[in-house]
Amino acid sequence: MSNEQYLIYQAKLALKQGDPYASKSWMITARTMFPDNFSVQFEVYEIEKTAGNTTECARCLSALFQSFPTERILWNEIQMIIQALRSDSLTPELQFYNDMFLSISEVIQKQILMKMAERTKDPMICPRRYR
Repeated sequence: MSNEQYLIYQAKLALKQGDPYASKSWMITARTMFPDNFSVQFEVYEIEKTAGNTTECARCLSALFQSFPTERILWNEIQMIIQALRSDSLTPELQFYNDMFLSISEVIQKQILMKMAERTKDPMICPRRYR
């Protein structure tokens, strides 16, 4: 097990044991030690998403988008955001993605939408809100 994996494991274990503060401490340590490691940074995002922290999730997603713009798993999350933005009726999960997107700075929001338009096969598909 690598050092990164060990720190992530400890964070997940602490969360499973009901200690979100210890989990956060492990993840802060991991982020500090491995700032250029996508797995570590994405795990921080996942933990915040599981906890339902839209503002912190937005901050993490913005950092991921800027630092790791080609990661496939990141684009799966962005696809969920786009789905939430296009939806007329939001499930609790899609509502979370919608709220998270609204917590992202407008500059990053525009960059995400532009990159998504570049990546899609049909660039005319865009969120209803931005038509």
